[in-house]
Amino acid sequence: MDSGKVAPHLTKGRRDRTLLQWRGLEPQNRPTSASFDFACRVRGRSYWSARYLFAQSTSGGYMQREVGSAGSAKAKRPYLEVVLVSVMFLAATTLPALGKHSDGADNSTLNQVVLSLIYVVVGIRVLTMRSRFVALAKSTMSIWVFVALMCASVVWSVAPGVTLSHSIELAGSTLIGYYLVTRFSLSEFLGILLATFALIAIASLALVFGAPGHGRDDWGSGPWAGIFPDKNALAAEMAVAVIAALCFPAKGRKAWLLTLGALALFSTLLLGASSATALGDGVATSAAVLLGLGCRSTKVGKIARVVTGACFAALATAFVFFGVTPAALPGLLGRSATLTGRTDFWPVLQQAIADNPVLGYGYNAFFRSSVGAKRLSAYVVEAGGWTPSHAHNSLLQVSLDAGVVGVLVLGYALVRAAFRSVVYFARGKDRASAWPFALVLFLVLGSYTESYFGMFNSDWIFFVAAMLYPLRDDVFAREFASRRALVERRFASATAASPQSS
Repeated sequence: MDSGKVAPHLTKGRRDRTLLQWRGLEPQNRPTSASFDFACRVRGRSYWSARYLFAQSTSGGYMQREVGSAGSAKAKRPYLEVVLVSVMFLAATTLPALGKHSDGADNSTLNQVVLSLIYVVVGIRVLTMRSRFVALAKSTMSIWVFVALMCASVVWSVAPGVTLSHSIELAGSTLIGYYLVTRFSLSEFLGILLATFALIAIASLALVFGAPGHGRDDWGSGPWAGIFPDKNALAAEMAVAVIAALCFPAKGRKAWLLTLGALALFSTLLLGASSATALGDGVATSAAVLLGLGCRSTKVGKIARVVTGACFAALATAFVFFGVTPAALPGLLGRSATLTGRTDFWPVLQQAIADNPVLGYGYNAFFRSSVGAKRLSAYVVEAGGWTPSHAHNSLLQVSLDAGVVGVLVLGYALVRAAFRSVVYFARGKDRASAWPFALVLFLVLGSYTESYFGMFNSDWIFFVAAMLYPLRDDVFAREFASRRALVERRFASATAASPQSS
């Protein structure tokens, strides 16, 4: 199906290249002249579009590259795009740290400018893959309903300017998640993620030991924070990095050694951050991944299932007979029952939600408005001047943003994502299939003390990707079959109108 026999110097334009490609096909695979002319008009005289129509639709090569099926030909690696995605992740992660020990006003403007540029570039790239993007979006409308609700909340927001800018950021973060899934397979995505996290971890480690005043909390005497604003941010990202390393399908000895080295580096930073929430959630998620992989294995499946059953029995016994409750877990992790002061202001938030339960106060508006400042004034005085910037609980945060309506919409999306990720993990054949399940589990466990869901950050991007990857292959397969059937019908119609073949 290659046109290598055609001399390169004969190509003078897109239509000429298409014609040469068509002539280079084997006789039995050539379409009719009428089909060729018709396709050139319909597809805009694009060489690659015509190659898809005439060559790849018969050989199946398009399906192998776009959907991710195993093929004999080695796919071309998008090195430039990989670099751009890594830069995008680095920018989204490191920009908030620029104002770590400064006023932060100029940093906020820089963040908005850089992130806006990223959203524009991603939007342009998505337009080139619009058919696959639309197919994915139709299968996950609940997430767009949630984003639309947050954007619409500017109408009733107590801080409309904040809600408008932040809802745009949320839509842009969601678009990035769709772009990643549309463009990269899950294995490619995990590889990019590991490489980016490795750069972040090395930079953080260098800052911790090279400049402790900036790399550690409490001006150099506290837990590790690295390039992040605080230790909790570092710990959360390193926990996600550990999960990605466990799920990465390394092939070959060199890849395994690099993955193990990255895993050790991520684990060291996670321990150095001394964040009980991220550490506990990361350990629980990692254990679930390893047990799931063991249960799925044909070699140790029986033993792993027995161990899993024993773990569930032990947990049930601890809760029933020894009085271990969720409220007692912070004490087991060496933390106070108030979760380092988080629960002290939750009653204030609960009262605010009760006063406006249906639609809330607008996306990310409560803590940045006079309404929130007035309600939290007494707590701020008791806390020595510290003002919380979010609810430190996903349920409370979404309730403040969009009320019961927002909780129901996000809850529906989350339940569907959890179910699909479990099925995808159970039916998967490699380690990468565990990542959507692991990521959703980690975010759910951490949502009791952190506002993971609904915030425009890397965790939201990862959640969108985890929601989409279990659907990717099936959605793209249906989309390809639909387009191929349309092409075949048009070819048949054109052939019937002009049956002459070349």
